[in-house]
Amino acid sequence: MRRNSCKHPLIIGTWNVRSMNLGKLDIIKNEMERINIDILGISELKWTGIGHFESDNHIVYAGNDDSKRNGVAFMVKKNVSRSILKYNAVSDRIISIRLQGRPVNMAIIQIYAPTTRAKNEEIEDFYQLLKSEIDQTCNQDALIITGDWNAKVGNEEGSVVGKYGLGDRNNAGDRMIGFCKTNNFFIANTFFHQHKRRLYTWTSLDGTYRNQIDYICGQRQWKRSILSVRSGTDHQLLICKFKLKLKKISPQEPNYELEYIPPEFRDHLKNRFDALNISDRRPDELWNDIIHEESKRSLKRRERNKRPRWMSEETLKLALEHRAAKAKGRVDEVKELNKISKGLSRRQYYNDICKELEMENQKGRTRSAFLKLKELRKKFKPRVAKVKDSMGKILNDAGSIKRR
Repeated sequence: MRRNSCKHPLIIGTWNVRSMNLGKLDIIKNEMERINIDILGISELKWTGIGHFESDNHIVYAGNDDSKRNGVAFMVKKNVSRSILKYNAVSDRIISIRLQGRPVNMAIIQIYAPTTRAKNEEIEDFYQLLKSEIDQTCNQDALIITGDWNAKVGNEEGSVVGKYGLGDRNNAGDRMIGFCKTNNFFIANTFFHQHKRRLYTWTSLDGTYRNQIDYICGQRQWKRSILSVRSGTDHQLLICKFKLKLKKISPQEPNYELEYIPPEFRDHLKNRFDALNISDRRPDELWNDIIHEESKRSLKRRERNKRPRWMSEETLKLALEHRAAKAKGRVDEVKELNKISKGLSRRQYYNDICKELEMENQKGRTRSAFLKLKELRKKFKPRVAKVKDSMGKILNDAGSIKRR
């Protein structure tokens, strides 16, 4: 299958890690860095609980509440994590993430399907939850499903399966193909011609048996955006290149007044920490559950000043008086206020900066002069001759200093 080239495709991976401890986490982070993976879906995590945290990369996960079994997660590169809109931990077998992109947003669902030895009720529940999550996804989003399906689809060519699959189809494969056909998905692994060692995604512990049970499935309308799919070198990591640009979301952290912190804020924090067992809690949980809540309740938010730099309190007060006088038809008062306002106008503000700039230059403080010059140029294009003369003089003086 031919694909159009893409200068900077999004690299997405999926990996069944067969449980992940602290040492395994470091190995996976190194592999992400080495292969330059942007988003990695993880199956069979075997962690408990639901949450997210930072560990070089951004990690969101969903595990079993009662025992260390199943578990799915996403590990997102730090610069890509700025594009995350939300994530949804559906169960210990399904987690989704949504990212802001151009021209459309992207949704990825990471799954860990039950094995063929699981009960029919467990398999039915899994497919119903997956169908529900697909239905809740925005229709305009580019949606792909990654993960361990525990199914063999073979290589019988069709609209869902391509001719480059591996092995013989089993009952779980029939179920997966039927689900993909109903929901308009295709199994991308099987549509790219690769060497046989790039097809298998599972190896038995003794290395005797190899199968293809991990897949990346995409919606048919996005078929041309998937540039390639192959397994990684020396392990069963599955990698996909997807043609989509992501947009960064500017973080909007709460900004609190910290000049004065009321004593009750410290007391409330101390009481809540004393009553809590924090040995098993991560820093992000403590921030969200305790510190952030108490800050919202006890601290004042810092108001953002949207007023232009040149507009002082006196200028603002004068403008209000001018508006009131004009509304009441007091012509003489309006003329008087106009005379006063000339000394407080924007032009006067920049003229004052020019005077300060020339003074700093005369005293040989070139660094301070250039900072004033930068302030002048920021969101302002000077037109007055005085400003042009000041800028030219500074640049000439700086050139003569450099030549010496």
